[in-house]
Amino acid sequence: MLALGLSLSMVIQALANMAVSVNLVPVTGLTLPVVSMGGTSVLFSCLAFGMILSVSRYVEQVTSQEADAE
Repeated sequence: MLALGLSLSMVIQALANMAVSVNLVPVTGLTLPVVSMGGTSVLFSCLAFGMILSVSRYVEQVTSQEADAE
């Protein structure tokens, strides 16, 4: 759920930025994840990616332990 929520947050930010770029919606002030060079934007993007990678590593470890148990 954590990885899904963080991924969805990044996707919504990217879609909002794309909508602003093609003039579908007024300017929102959201940064484009990974590309924008704002200090806090980069920090929180890196934290989100780190948490997503941590969840994926945990899932890999659990599935490999279950496979070894069988």
